[in-house]
Amino acid sequence: MPLPARKKRKLAVTPADDDENDWSGYSSDQDQDVHENQSRTEDESEVEEDSEILLGTIANENGREDEEEEDDEEDLLAEDDGSAEDFGINDELEDGFTTEDALGDDMEPVVQVEKKPDKPRNREVNGTQNLTLRGDSRNGNTRKDAASKGPEKRASISMYSAGRTRSNGLKLQIEELLDEIRPSHGEREIAAEQTLRFLKASIESIPETDPLPILEAEEQMMKSHHIRVPFPDPRPTEGTQYKLQYAKPTNLNVIGSYALKTRSALDEVVIDLMVEMPSSLFQEKDYLDYRYFYRRAYYLSCLAAGMLEASNGDLMLSFQYFHGNSLLPIVVVKPKNQNEGSDHSQPEYSIQVIPSAPNNLFPMSKTTPNKKCIRNDKEPTPFYNASLRLDIMILPYLKFVHSMSAKSDSFKDACLLGRIWLRQRGFGSSLSGGFGNFEWVTVMALLLQTDLPRGVTKLSPGFDGFQMFKATLQFLASRNLHKQPLWYQSEGFATPSYNDGPVLFDGIRGINILYKMTASSYRVFRHEARTSIKMFSDTKHDPFEASFIIRSDVPLLRYDAVVRFPPGNYIYERVYSILSRGLGDRMSLIHVDTSSRVGIVPQWSLESATPASHSNIYVQVGLMFNGSNVNRLVDHGPLAEEPDESAKFRQFWGDKAELRRFKDGSIRESLVWTGKGYASIPEQIIEHVVTRHLGAEVARGMSFRGSQYGRMVSGGEMQGTSSFQAAMLAFETLEKDIRALDGLPLEIRQIMATDCQLRFSSIDPPLHGLSKQMTTPTDVVIQFEGSGRWPDDLEAIQRVKIAFLLKLSSLISTSNSSIKTRLGLENAQQAHFNRSFLDVIYPTGMSFRIRIHHDREQHLLETQLKSPHLIQKDKEALGRALAHYKRTFLRLPAHTQAIQIACTRFPALSPTIRLAKKWFATHLLSPHLSEPLIELLVARTFLHPWPWEAPASAMPGLLRTLFFLSRWDWRHEPLLVDFSSRSSSSAATTSSSGSENPTMAAPSIDPATLATRFDAWRRIDPALHRVVLFVASSSGAPDGTEWTEFRPAKVVAARMTSLARAATERVLADGVDLVPERLFAHALREYDFVIRMREAVTQAGRRRKREKGGEGRFKNLEVQRGVDVDAVRFDPVGAFLGELEEVYGDAVVFFYDGYRGDVIAGLWSPHTARRKWKVHLDYSSMPVVGASEDAGEVDINKEAILGEIARLGGDMIEKIEINK
Repeated sequence: MPLPARKKRKLAVTPADDDENDWSGYSSDQDQDVHENQSRTEDESEVEEDSEILLGTIANENGREDEEEEDDEEDLLAEDDGSAEDFGINDELEDGFTTEDALGDDMEPVVQVEKKPDKPRNREVNGTQNLTLRGDSRNGNTRKDAASKGPEKRASISMYSAGRTRSNGLKLQIEELLDEIRPSHGEREIAAEQTLRFLKASIESIPETDPLPILEAEEQMMKSHHIRVPFPDPRPTEGTQYKLQYAKPTNLNVIGSYALKTRSALDEVVIDLMVEMPSSLFQEKDYLDYRYFYRRAYYLSCLAAGMLEASNGDLMLSFQYFHGNSLLPIVVVKPKNQNEGSDHSQPEYSIQVIPSAPNNLFPMSKTTPNKKCIRNDKEPTPFYNASLRLDIMILPYLKFVHSMSAKSDSFKDACLLGRIWLRQRGFGSSLSGGFGNFEWVTVMALLLQTDLPRGVTKLSPGFDGFQMFKATLQFLASRNLHKQPLWYQSEGFATPSYNDGPVLFDGIRGINILYKMTASSYRVFRHEARTSIKMFSDTKHDPFEASFIIRSDVPLLRYDAVVRFPPGNYIYERVYSILSRGLGDRMSLIHVDTSSRVGIVPQWSLESATPASHSNIYVQVGLMFNGSNVNRLVDHGPLAEEPDESAKFRQFWGDKAELRRFKDGSIRESLVWTGKGYASIPEQIIEHVVTRHLGAEVARGMSFRGSQYGRMVSGGEMQGTSSFQAAMLAFETLEKDIRALDGLPLEIRQIMATDCQLRFSSIDPPLHGLSKQMTTPTDVVIQFEGSGRWPDDLEAIQRVKIAFLLKLSSLISTSNSSIKTRLGLENAQQAHFNRSFLDVIYPTGMSFRIRIHHDREQHLLETQLKSPHLIQKDKEALGRALAHYKRTFLRLPAHTQAIQIACTRFPALSPTIRLAKKWFATHLLSPHLSEPLIELLVARTFLHPWPWEAPASAMPGLLRTLFFLSRWDWRHEPLLVDFSSRSSSSAATTSSSGSENPTMAAPSIDPATLATRFDAWRRIDPALHRVVLFVASSSGAPDGTEWTEFRPAKVVAARMTSLARAATERVLADGVDLVPERLFAHALREYDFVIRMREAVTQAGRRRKREKGGEGRFKNLEVQRGVDVDAVRFDPVGAFLGELEEVYGDAVVFFYDGYRGDVIAGLWSPHTARRKWKVHLDYSSMPVVGASEDAGEVDINKEAILGEIARLGGDMIEKIEINK
């Protein structure tokens, strides 16, 4: 067969990331549903959640455009853009032809089409990650420089724009997306349609066959054509009496999204060709016992034989289950070797040949969901019946949807938006998802009907595409079709007795549209719909990317934990039932699925047997935790006075159940779990119930992903802040002790925590492990009441602070001789900085570092800055002092309380922050990113989690943070972390003692104001020398530069992005097999040199020594040993790094692991490149020896600098490795 020459459809290839985005040395540039919690009734949850969804959704957009007069159907279709059935577009055909002209008289046309020129496209699909659009720089696409855009335009389209500007910006983004994905008619489509015409001619030329017994027909097919008939299980037996034959089809038609023009131009070209079998092949009772499906399978084999013979080897034919349904095999036709020499992993086009039957072949009353069509089954067969009815209703549904498309001009746009939304969340029409493009289009068409049941909101034909999409999503989110089935035009039929899944019953065609969805998959779908509706109602953040760009179906990002079962013949409903009952209200969502990706249905060759349905496929269970209940140690069962319920409880739990008396006097069956050990509580429960109900072998083959991340930090496996309770109690003790002192010159106004150890975010909690020696004191700020006796001189204020601290030290030591105090000085070289602190060390090992806050300092600094007589050097010094004052005494207390409140609201936030800090430290970024900055980056994942809900374990918390960093275009986008959102603004703003602290309020930041401030900074500092990351928060960093001014540099920000991208790629590549430790491996080859420190002086080595020293000691000896005061804030490697930065900071950029302290790496600054010699160079240099043209030029003397570093480090340095 002479096939048309295949022309590769060229999509605009997005350029790779700029070199500076990759780590190639130093560079100056960068490129639920509130879940049905079983502690409450489900009905209460539904009422609360539905009321939340209904507020501010469609009501915000109920202003519709005036409806114009509807044109005739032919006129509307003539105006359609592109061609769905334009199977013969070439230079010889005229405009305005129909599918009859292209395919012949026998193929019934559905749509009249008009030839349109192909539109150029610029798009790229990342099948495993995100949808990439033109102008999106997050995945490497080129974006116009921000300087080329006016600030007004940038502010108007900024993701932080608000109000009407945000709405208009969203509409523009939607329109651009639709322009990208609307189907066009290009080279791929022309080639596919030419192949389609050839297949039509081939099918029409297949000769009819005589009736043969079913097994004989199968044997002859194998002998004659080497094609194995894809009979469904159970296969026909020898006792089968009826015969099979082939007859010419009565109709061939193109169906599906290609015919309706609702396919996405980003997808592979897939054309569904329906071949209608004649009714003469069937008998009256063929709807029973698989007889219809046996006849259909044989007919499909005859079609495959005819097409294969006619193609003469130029086409590849294979079998595939239609949407994964083993009852409905189809033939997939592709050009042979089309992938050879192609840059695209997906085929250019494919044609699916789908047998069907006349829609009146069987009475609807015989195949409704409550009928039993398999005689050996005891219960009704709804899935079997729906599969049969859908197969014979293909053409009626096509006509029905097309009529609704003609009724509404925006119908196709809404279908395209729904298609993208479904794909980005991993939903498809296959059995593993159950809700795909067909279901979406059909639901929208049904909602456009005027005779819907009472209480169902109808769609208006006057809605635009986004309004129609959003209204459909709202219907799917707000109505629980499992508890409240929707029956459309089904009054004449008996209500089905089954209710295992959602029901949206189309009585006209006799099908439950959602028949492929299980209770598990429906809950996941509805959860995603509800999350999207909440996201659209969030007025402070642009929902576009989270809705249509980000791929959110990655298991490790979507779920809090993932359990994988070994391959086996599982009944998904049974697995779901067991886990749901066992985990109870600890989980807000349980999703049982296969490990294969949704929408990817395996294919097999024509001569092969049908694949086993469960071979080599793992059952994968995604878990979403209920953070408040997941770590509960004791489960309460039924009362002892309830014998029936108690018997059921013991039958399910076995010997784990025990009878206990509780404090309220009740005697109940109960379960007790351990919070210590390697396995988390959900792991213990799952292992127990699986072992009891599915077998020990299955339990041994399980793997649990999620708790390993929390265990990487001390106490992280127990979500929450319990590891820090000792520190918080010690802080309360300190506050009480200080307030109880007599003899202080002034009364204390407030005592504020400013340390990460008191906001639950230090990598190691205080006094963790066996060691009771605290080496890092917790920072505390004391503010005294106002007094006119404070001096008005900045230097004098610092001396008064020293006097106050000396008095405080004396009073504390006098009140309790076991408490040790130590006065210290700091910032000796920095003018007007805070100069003094007081260390207070308790015998328990807890230590605090106290500084005094005097609010008049700010006024004096600001007054001096306004003086016109200051020289530039003094202005810079005063500016640094003012910034230091605000950070230390204003921003840090507010930030600390905001993080404290957030960690209380989100139990997984604390372990996630600690894990993220460990990740930054492992990759040697600790000196460059402040701890508050890292905490804000992580808090954003919880406060603005879209397109997910807030994570409830450390695994998704960390991975989503890295995912965000990998996509964050910090050159052009500010980051706002709004603690006032999601009801956090109602949190009390008081200190631990209950006194009001007005500086700790968390006012909301106006996004438009933030965008304006960001644009101003980018105009002032276009080279990003001063502010690279612009991160603002409603508490602690309202200006956006508090934690990012001067640090990190562009090279460090680029390194951060590069590492986050590498980590995200690893997550996507490895999936649930990812080993968490791989994300924390050092990558040292890219640095110019690496300094390795001796273990004895590193933080990790000293921690290990202290813990080993405590092992085996007697308790009385441990108490007598006391606390080593000199060990407080003893960090020799950190001090060495500070000295290196002070001496060589102009020549070398240093990187350091702030947690382990065992490695210091360096990069030579590009400013040290070869240059002309001059006096007072900032680094050691040496003349270039060589040609005369090089005379007078010098190079940096790397050998001498490294030698000086080795001399300064002395015995602390183990070795220095030179990589470049």
